[in-house]
Amino acid sequence: MSLKEGLFRAGSMDKGDGIAVGWLGHPIFSEKEGHELFVCGMPTFFETFPIVLVDGDGIVRVDVPFRRVESKYSVEQVGVTVEFYGGELNGVSYSDPATVKKYAKCAQLGENFELDHATFKSDGVFHSSPRGWFTLGHASASKWVEPPLLFAGIDPDLDAQVKFRAFQKLGDPTTGREAMIPKRKKRKNKTDREVIIVNHDQIYGSIGLCILFILDSKDYFFHYLFSRTT
Repeated sequence: MSLKEGLFRAGSMDKGDGIAVGWLGHPIFSEKEGHELFVCGMPTFFETFPIVLVDGDGIVRVDVPFRRVESKYSVEQVGVTVEFYGGELNGVSYSDPATVKKYAKCAQLGENFELDHATFKSDGVFHSSPRGWFTLGHASASKWVEPPLLFAGIDPDLDAQVKFRAFQKLGDPTTGREAMIPKRKKRKNKTDREVIIVNHDQIYGSIGLCILFILDSKDYFFHYLFSRTT
């Protein structure tokens, strides 16, 4: 059964995986030389991932090749078997390559479950749960907030060097345009206006942090709101 979520695809997770009916058991993969093999799990936010089996030292022993002509570690060549411990298939072993690949692909996503696809007409496509949308909101907000805070104070003169149209040659202080452009004379009887420079990074960071606090405290807010109205 898939324990991962889709790339923030709308819809319930039951539409993709179906309903778990029973646990098939924990699969143990091994090759003809006696090495116990472990399936590399699919990383987070991945839709597809190659089927790779490694031994206890992390050495690749088996894979499902994209091109059979150049394959060296295919299931057929290495001779992989799978045996189940616990569950409905307790003590059952398979050596058929197609069956081994089937359970290896399922093992990428976690434990092997028997799934009911008929009830919700599940199509096997990953769908995100509310936990996924919560992660998306926090990840987006953190990427917006963190850069100004993390890189604040690092080479403060860099902004002046890369300022648009400040230099003829980008980053070369000796080619400044200010020396070439004549400055306008100040008009008489005109007071100089004071220019206040605002640090926009701090403002954006404060707004982003407020958004994070709002997302984290929304449950408490609604709980307080409903408790006051009931």
